[in-house]
Amino acid sequence: MIVTHVCLVSGQALPNLIPLLDPAFAVEQAVLVVSNTQMKAGASALERVLTTHGRTVQIEDLGNDCDFMVMRQRFRELSSRYSRALLNVTGGKKTMTLAAFEAFNQGSHAIYYIEQNNAVQWLRDQGPSKLNDCLGLNDIAEAHGFSISDSRQELPAPYRRLAEFLFEDYQTNHPHKVAELVHLLQFQGRGIKERKVGWCNEREPKLAWQRNGLKRLMERCLSCHLGRKDLHGAWWVDARMGAFLRGAWFEIFLRQRVESLSHRYPIRDLRQGMVFSVGGIEKDIGPENEFDVVFVNRNQLFLIECKAHRNRGIDINPFIYKLDSIKSRFGGLTVHAALVLLVGEITAGLQEKADQRRIRILTASNISQLEADLETWILEK
Repeated sequence: MIVTHVCLVSGQALPNLIPLLDPAFAVEQAVLVVSNTQMKAGASALERVLTTHGRTVQIEDLGNDCDFMVMRQRFRELSSRYSRALLNVTGGKKTMTLAAFEAFNQGSHAIYYIEQNNAVQWLRDQGPSKLNDCLGLNDIAEAHGFSISDSRQELPAPYRRLAEFLFEDYQTNHPHKVAELVHLLQFQGRGIKERKVGWCNEREPKLAWQRNGLKRLMERCLSCHLGRKDLHGAWWVDARMGAFLRGAWFEIFLRQRVESLSHRYPIRDLRQGMVFSVGGIEKDIGPENEFDVVFVNRNQLFLIECKAHRNRGIDINPFIYKLDSIKSRFGGLTVHAALVLLVGEITAGLQEKADQRRIRILTASNISQLEADLETWILEK
């Protein structure tokens, strides 16, 4: 007998998708009930994901979502046609949910509801009480009409070690110093494999700490086999070092911090520099759709924006709006967003604005506190 689930499509895609892919439910066929054009688009996105995983999909159009009596009759027809189906009443507007529940309850179908914490509430009969972790990054993106791609080339492993060194230097020195040292660097030439390094004000006595700091930075590159010093005393570094020092190092460092938590939490598809595009149209991709660190935990999407600016008066409003925008496009409830600042002061007004949008703002004051803050955020419901 084919295991069939009937689902009410709504703006929240995941409460329908998760049980359909959860091995504990062993679903073979999904019946997606829609009531308007917007929900038809949502059903089509769900269908693409489900067919990829080998599920059979039927889309049923109610035709009228304003007349309770008409909806109830349509659900009675579906109850009769799919006589052994289970009903998921998590989606749909209230009148649709009531009509579906009444019709399927009279037909003695098993009926369930998905809570935000992945718990399953059974309204009739019994089954699994908790959803398993079964969604990947592609599943979540495609269920909301997005495709994903990497925006940056993967850097060699030694860059990870250098990122750790840079954060150690950041904690040892005054917080703004590492960022200022990076700003002073001048990369000369456009070599394919390496570039010569210089810096300004080499003879100015008042800037001795800058010279010493830059020398230490180059020595760090050398110890990680990403730089060399020639016979004339000139420093040369890997050609990708410029982009790395301007901010990618902080992204790599944060990715490593999240990775360190993966042995305690079901973190999946941890990626850096991901772009979400609609229909895979590359020309529509802009910085507003690119995120520094992305991963999945407990079937929910987590997004991190990293900012390593040297300017302590950074305006974080654009980043809050960016994160809020993508949250709304993913339905809001199953997306967690955080802005992590290396340097910056957060005013009470900005903190309130972030709190209203359920966006966490974290600062990298020290590594232990940052890891604790990330763990607290990951555990949020």
